This record gives sequence, C-alpha cells and structure tokens, in this order.
Amino acid sequence: MIKCVIIEDEILAQKLLQKYIEKDMRLQILKVCNNGQEAFEYLSDNKIDIAFCDIQMPLLNGIDLLKIIEYKPISILTTAYENYALQGFALDVVDYLLKPFSYDRFQQAVNKAVELYQFRIEKNQEKVNEEKFIYLRANQMMQKVFLDSILYIEALKDYVQLITTDKKITIQDTMKSMEEQLPENYIRVHKSYIINKNKIEKYTSQSVIISAKEIPIGRAFKGNLKQ
Repeated sequence: MIKCVIIEDEILAQKLLQKYIEKDMRLQILKVCNNGQEAFEYLSDNKIDIAFCDIQMPLLNGIDLLKIIEYKPISILTTAYENYALQGFALDVVDYLLKPFSYDRFQQAVNKAVELYQFRIEKNQEKVNEEKFIYLRANQMMQKVFLDSILYIEALKDYVQLITTDKKITIQDTMKSMEEQLPENYIRVHKSYIINKNKIEKYTSQSVIISAKEIPIGRAFKGNLKQ
C-alpha cells in the first residue's frame, strides 16, 4: 500500500479527500493533519509516500511546508486559487488540483503520483542490486561480478559458466558451491543450471526462457521453481 497523508484545514475538503482515497485500493491514509504545523511535526518523524496538501492554511501554508520538510513525499497540491500553480511546480509537485475537483480529476493526479512512486521504487531497487556483487577467480584473477547482471549459470564438467548481461565468465567451481554463494532469487532448476528468477521471460512446466535461451527444468527441481 502507498502511504498517504492529508494536510487540509477544511473539514469538508478533508472528508472528500478521505472518500476519494479510500476508493483507491492502492492508497492508505496514515494521517489527517489540520494545518501545516501539525503536518511538519508529523512528517519530521514519519516517511510518507504521497501528501495531499492544501496551500492556504493557518500557522504554516502548504508551499512553505514543502520548502522546509527534509524528506519530501510526492506531493499533490489542493487549493481554491489558481495563482499558486507556478510556485507548486517549482517545488516538483506532481499535480495541482483546483477545488472543487471531481473524482476523475483526482484519479488523474493520483495516477501520475503512483507512476512516479513506482519509478522511484524501481530505481532504488536497481541501485541496491547493482551494489551487490561477488568476487570470482577467472583467468588467474579475482573478478568482480554484480549479482543482478547474472542471467543464469551452466555446469560444464569441472567448470561452471556464468552468463551475464554482457559477457560469459568461466570458473573452476561446482554448482553446489555457486548455490551457497548466491542469494534467494537464484534457483537451481536442473542439475546443470541455476537461474536468476528475476530474469525469467517465459516459462512452462518443462523449461524457462531467459534472454532467448531455453533452459530445461529437471524433474527433481520443479518444486524449486514452483516456490
């Protein structure tokens, strides 16, 4: 669920946003703040994915709030005044809802926010994956291999060959040893193959396709893939 906060001083506007958000199964309201100061205190201690923020509020307006909070959620501004739009976009606000707004218009804004949220999640995951690596001895040298670059591993008698996104690496090792070095997303599907499950393009009960390579599934290993 995508964590949301409503920052709005008008009760009717609060209730409308709550009604709209509760209709969207992707979203979850964690907090309703009645003014900018309350929101500042909450956002200082809690990381929120999307903020629905009014602009004109007592104590601290929405524009100033977004300027001073350290961790900035994806923000959708709500206001009855058109003249704040440029200031909002200068703060990388994803959308600007002019009151009163319909559910369809609300959904347009939410879809933009969710798209940005998913993009950030994917980029963060890519960064995490890129930072995970192992060193393997190949050609009398220790070679750094990023785990997410490995497509699959194939047994070749006394050697194993790693097929990555950009090269092949042959090392003297065993499949059992490779299994022990690799994290959970690497699955043994055959006595001669270990695959990166995140790279599977297609599969049947008999084989998987990774980068146009058809890899057989051994009878003894079908349970691994089902899991």
